[in-house]
Amino acid sequence: MRKLAVSLLVLAVVLLVVGCSGNEAAETKSDATMKASGTTTTENDSITDIKETTTTTKMVATTTEKSYAAVEKMTLKFSYLSITGYYTGDIKNNIPDGKGTFSYNGKVLFEGEFINGSPIKESFMEYCSSGSYEDIARDPDARKGESIKITGMVVQVLEGNGKDVEYRIKTGTSDVFYIFYTRSDGEQRILENDTVDIFGICEGVVTYDSTLGGKITIPAMLGLYLERK
Repeated sequence: MRKLAVSLLVLAVVLLVVGCSGNEAAETKSDATMKASGTTTTENDSITDIKETTTTTKMVATTTEKSYAAVEKMTLKFSYLSITGYYTGDIKNNIPDGKGTFSYNGKVLFEGEFINGSPIKESFMEYCSSGSYEDIARDPDARKGESIKITGMVVQVLEGNGKDVEYRIKTGTSDVFYIFYTRSDGEQRILENDTVDIFGICEGVVTYDSTLGGKITIPAMLGLYLERK
Protein backbone atom coordinates (compact mmCIF):
# COMPACT_ATOMS: atom_id res chain seq x y z
CA MET A 1 0.00 0.00 0.00
CA ARG A 2 2.80 2.37 0.87
CA LYS A 3 4.51 1.70 -2.50
CA LEU A 4 1.22 2.34 -4.33
CA ALA A 5 0.74 5.71 -2.58
CA VAL A 6 4.28 6.80 -3.52
CA SER A 7 3.70 5.83 -7.17
CA LEU A 8 0.47 7.83 -7.35
CA LEU A 9 2.20 10.87 -5.83
CA VAL A 10 5.00 10.71 -8.42
CA LEU A 11 2.46 10.40 -11.22
CA ALA A 12 0.57 13.47 -9.97
CA VAL A 13 3.76 15.56 -9.90
CA VAL A 14 4.64 14.53 -13.51
CA LEU A 15 1.18 15.44 -14.76
CA LEU A 16 1.38 18.83 -13.00
CA VAL A 17 4.74 19.63 -14.62
CA VAL A 18 3.54 18.63 -18.09
CA GLY A 19 0.41 20.78 -17.73
CA CYS A 20 2.37 23.88 -16.76
CA SER A 21 4.74 23.45 -19.71
CA GLY A 22 1.79 23.21 -22.13
CA ASN A 23 0.25 26.41 -20.79
CA GLU A 24 3.54 28.31 -21.16
CA ALA A 25 3.97 27.08 -24.71
CA ALA A 26 0.42 28.12 -25.58
CA GLU A 27 0.96 31.57 -24.06
CA THR A 28 4.26 31.93 -25.88
CA LYS A 29 2.61 30.96 -29.20
CA SER A 30 -0.27 33.37 -28.56
CA ASP A 31 2.14 36.23 -27.81
CA ALA A 32 4.12 35.47 -30.92
CA THR A 33 0.93 35.44 -32.99
CA MET A 34 -0.21 38.75 -31.52
CA LYS A 35 3.17 40.34 -32.11
CA ALA A 36 3.29 39.06 -35.66
CA SER A 37 -0.25 40.29 -36.22
CA GLY A 38 0.61 43.71 -34.78
CA THR A 39 3.64 44.04 -37.03
CA THR A 40 1.61 43.14 -40.11
CA THR A 41 -1.01 45.75 -39.30
CA THR A 42 1.66 48.43 -38.89
CA GLU A 43 3.23 47.57 -42.25
CA ASN A 44 -0.15 47.64 -43.97
CA ASP A 45 -0.90 51.00 -42.40
CA SER A 46 2.45 52.28 -43.68
CA ILE A 47 1.78 50.97 -47.19
CA THR A 48 -1.64 52.63 -47.20
CA ASP A 49 -0.08 55.93 -46.10
CA ILE A 50 2.54 55.71 -48.84
CA LYS A 51 -0.09 55.05 -51.49
CA GLU A 52 -2.20 57.98 -50.32
CA THR A 53 0.84 60.26 -50.23
CA THR A 54 1.88 59.20 -53.75
CA THR A 55 -1.60 59.86 -55.11
CA THR A 56 -1.71 63.31 -53.53
CA THR A 57 1.70 64.20 -54.93
CA LYS A 58 0.64 63.23 -58.44
CA MET A 59 -2.48 65.37 -58.20
CA VAL A 60 -0.45 68.38 -57.09
CA ALA A 61 2.04 67.86 -59.91
CA THR A 62 -0.77 67.73 -62.47
CA THR A 63 -2.25 70.93 -61.09
CA THR A 64 1.13 72.65 -61.32
CA GLU A 65 1.61 71.60 -64.96
CA LYS A 66 -1.79 72.81 -66.12
CA SER A 67 -4.33 75.03 -64.41
CA TYR A 68 -7.09 77.47 -65.27
CA ALA A 69 -6.70 81.23 -65.18
CA ALA A 70 -9.56 83.50 -64.31
CA VAL A 71 -9.25 86.92 -65.96
CA GLU A 72 -5.55 87.87 -65.97
CA LYS A 73 -3.78 90.77 -67.66
CA MET A 74 -1.15 89.40 -70.06
CA THR A 75 0.98 90.36 -73.05
CA LEU A 76 0.67 87.78 -75.82
CA LYS A 77 2.44 87.38 -79.14
CA PHE A 78 0.27 87.65 -82.27
CA SER A 79 2.56 87.11 -85.25
CA TYR A 80 5.18 89.88 -84.91
CA LEU A 81 3.02 91.98 -82.59
CA SER A 82 2.93 91.91 -78.77
CA ILE A 83 -0.54 92.79 -77.50
CA THR A 84 -1.51 93.44 -73.89
CA GLY A 85 -5.01 92.38 -72.95
CA TYR A 86 -6.96 90.04 -70.71
CA TYR A 87 -6.81 86.24 -70.86
CA THR A 88 -9.08 83.54 -69.47
CA GLY A 89 -8.36 79.84 -70.00
CA ASP A 90 -5.81 77.07 -69.70
CA ILE A 91 -2.38 77.94 -68.28
CA LYS A 92 0.84 75.95 -68.44
CA ASN A 93 4.10 77.24 -66.93
CA ASN A 94 2.35 80.59 -66.34
CA ILE A 95 1.55 81.19 -70.03
CA PRO A 96 -1.59 80.45 -72.08
CA ASP A 97 -1.53 76.90 -73.39
CA GLY A 98 -4.72 75.13 -74.41
CA LYS A 99 -8.19 76.59 -74.82
CA GLY A 100 -8.72 80.20 -73.86
CA THR A 101 -10.12 83.64 -74.65
CA PHE A 102 -8.08 86.82 -75.16
CA SER A 103 -9.73 90.26 -75.07
CA TYR A 104 -8.20 93.48 -76.32
CA ASN A 105 -9.57 97.00 -76.25
CA GLY A 106 -12.85 95.72 -74.81
CA LYS A 107 -13.36 93.16 -77.62
CA VAL A 108 -12.68 89.43 -77.85
CA LEU A 109 -9.67 89.31 -80.16
CA PHE A 110 -9.40 85.53 -80.20
CA GLU A 111 -11.09 82.49 -78.69
CA GLY A 112 -9.59 79.09 -79.36
CA GLU A 113 -6.33 77.14 -79.02
CA PHE A 114 -3.13 78.67 -77.66
CA ILE A 115 0.39 77.19 -77.71
CA ASN A 116 3.26 78.68 -75.70
CA GLY A 117 1.48 81.98 -75.19
CA SER A 118 0.35 82.55 -78.79
CA PRO A 119 -2.80 81.64 -80.71
CA ILE A 120 -2.45 78.93 -83.34
CA LYS A 121 -2.13 80.75 -86.68
CA GLU A 122 -4.70 78.66 -88.53
CA SER A 123 -7.16 78.92 -85.62
CA PHE A 124 -6.79 82.72 -85.57
CA MET A 125 -7.44 82.89 -89.32
CA GLU A 126 -10.61 80.85 -88.96
CA TYR A 127 -11.79 83.02 -86.07
CA CYS A 128 -11.53 86.28 -88.05
CA SER A 129 -14.82 87.64 -89.37
CA SER A 130 -15.28 89.38 -92.71
CA GLY A 131 -14.23 93.01 -92.69
CA SER A 132 -17.13 94.89 -94.26
CA TYR A 133 -16.00 98.18 -95.80
CA GLU A 134 -19.39 99.81 -95.33
CA ASP A 135 -19.78 98.73 -91.69
CA ILE A 136 -16.35 99.97 -90.69
CA ALA A 137 -16.55 103.21 -92.69
CA ARG A 138 -19.99 104.01 -91.27
CA ASP A 139 -19.30 103.14 -87.60
CA PRO A 140 -15.55 102.57 -87.13
CA ASP A 141 -15.62 102.42 -83.32
CA ALA A 142 -18.13 99.56 -83.37
CA ARG A 143 -15.65 97.25 -85.15
CA LYS A 144 -12.39 98.65 -83.79
CA GLY A 145 -10.38 96.00 -81.95
CA GLU A 146 -12.11 93.05 -83.66
CA SER A 147 -10.34 90.28 -85.56
CA ILE A 148 -11.16 90.66 -89.25
CA LYS A 149 -10.22 89.27 -92.65
CA ILE A 150 -10.21 91.06 -96.00
CA THR A 151 -9.50 89.85 -99.52
CA GLY A 152 -8.51 92.20 -102.30
CA MET A 153 -6.01 93.49 -104.81
CA VAL A 154 -2.98 95.57 -103.85
CA VAL A 155 -3.20 98.99 -105.48
CA GLN A 156 -0.32 100.66 -103.64
CA VAL A 157 2.77 99.56 -101.69
CA LEU A 158 4.60 101.96 -99.39
CA GLU A 159 7.81 100.50 -97.99
CA GLY A 160 9.72 102.29 -95.26
CA ASN A 161 12.88 101.35 -93.44
CA GLY A 162 13.22 97.77 -92.29
CA LYS A 163 10.28 95.40 -92.58
CA ASP A 164 7.39 97.81 -92.00
CA VAL A 165 5.08 98.13 -95.01
CA GLU A 166 1.82 99.93 -95.75
CA TYR A 167 -0.63 98.70 -98.37
CA ARG A 168 -3.77 100.01 -99.92
CA ILE A 169 -6.01 97.06 -100.72
CA LYS A 170 -8.99 97.36 -103.05
CA THR A 171 -11.83 95.07 -101.95
CA GLY A 172 -14.60 96.36 -104.20
CA THR A 173 -15.23 98.70 -107.08
CA SER A 174 -14.16 101.70 -105.04
CA ASP A 175 -13.68 100.23 -101.55
CA VAL A 176 -10.10 100.54 -100.28
CA PHE A 177 -8.54 99.47 -96.95
CA TYR A 178 -5.36 100.91 -95.50
CA ILE A 179 -3.15 98.12 -94.11
CA PHE A 180 -0.21 98.36 -91.68
CA TYR A 181 1.98 95.28 -91.89
CA THR A 182 5.43 94.01 -90.84
CA ARG A 183 7.12 91.31 -92.89
CA SER A 184 8.67 88.35 -91.11
CA ASP A 185 12.22 87.14 -91.75
CA GLY A 186 12.51 85.65 -95.22
CA GLU A 187 8.96 86.63 -96.22
CA GLN A 188 8.54 87.55 -99.89
CA ARG A 189 7.54 91.08 -100.87
CA ILE A 190 4.01 91.85 -101.97
CA LEU A 191 3.69 93.81 -105.21
CA GLU A 192 1.00 95.94 -106.79
CA ASN A 193 -1.77 93.93 -108.48
CA ASP A 194 -1.20 90.93 -106.18
CA THR A 195 -4.39 89.45 -104.75
CA VAL A 196 -4.08 88.73 -101.03
CA ASP A 197 -5.93 87.54 -97.92
CA ILE A 198 -5.07 89.60 -94.84
CA PHE A 199 -5.96 88.64 -91.26
CA GLY A 200 -5.58 91.09 -88.40
CA ILE A 201 -7.14 93.72 -86.15
CA CYS A 202 -9.57 96.41 -87.23
CA GLU A 203 -8.18 99.87 -86.42
CA GLY A 204 -11.30 101.84 -87.28
CA VAL A 205 -10.45 104.45 -89.89
CA VAL A 206 -7.34 106.37 -90.85
CA THR A 207 -7.01 109.74 -92.59
CA TYR A 208 -4.15 110.54 -94.96
CA ASP A 209 -3.23 113.21 -97.51
CA SER A 210 -4.05 112.53 -101.14
CA THR A 211 -1.74 113.47 -104.02
CA LEU A 212 -4.14 116.30 -104.85
CA GLY A 213 -3.75 117.84 -101.39
CA GLY A 214 -7.06 116.70 -99.94
CA LYS A 215 -7.84 114.38 -97.02
CA ILE A 216 -8.98 110.82 -97.50
CA THR A 217 -10.50 108.71 -94.71
CA ILE A 218 -10.79 104.94 -95.20
CA PRO A 219 -11.05 101.80 -93.00
CA ALA A 220 -7.72 100.70 -91.51
CA MET A 221 -6.39 97.36 -90.39
CA LEU A 222 -3.33 96.08 -88.56
CA GLY A 223 -2.31 93.04 -90.57
CA LEU A 224 -0.94 90.06 -88.65
CA TYR A 225 -0.95 87.33 -91.29
CA LEU A 226 -0.88 87.76 -95.07
CA GLU A 227 -1.30 85.13 -97.80
CA ARG A 228 -0.86 85.79 -101.51
CA LYS A 229 -3.46 84.02 -103.64
